[in-house]
Amino acid sequence: MIGDKKQYIQDTGDWLRGLLDWNLYGTLTFTSERTPESARRAVKDFINYYDPTAKYIMVVAPQSFRSCPHIHFLLKGLTSFRRLYLIDKWAQKYGFARIYLYDKNKGGAHYIAKHLRFNSAELEVVNV
Repeated sequence: MIGDKKQYIQDTGDWLRGLLDWNLYGTLTFTSERTPESARRAVKDFINYYDPTAKYIMVVAPQSFRSCPHIHFLLKGLTSFRRLYLIDKWAQKYGFARIYLYDKNKGGAHYIAKHLRFNSAELEVVNV
């Protein structure tokens, strides 16, 4: 994996892209310190509140400079909500959100795969 990171990202991104017809992807951050488990739980609670049937993959990325992990995700669900509404709701409760419409031809799955290659990143698959 380390020897050929571009190939790893390509292969893993292709695999992720083919799992589902995703509709959103992005990154969620936190304004306060959290453990990776606490960050994971916050994302699950947030998504389940708006769409308990949502299917998603999240990568809990290594902690940043503030001892706050951040989450990269691919998601199928939450179709009843506008993207900017979700960004605003995340910001009110947790921190900063970058949520984008997913286009399988533009590399969102490969963006997630890039973050999986770090040794301390954790992958979680929910309802897929």
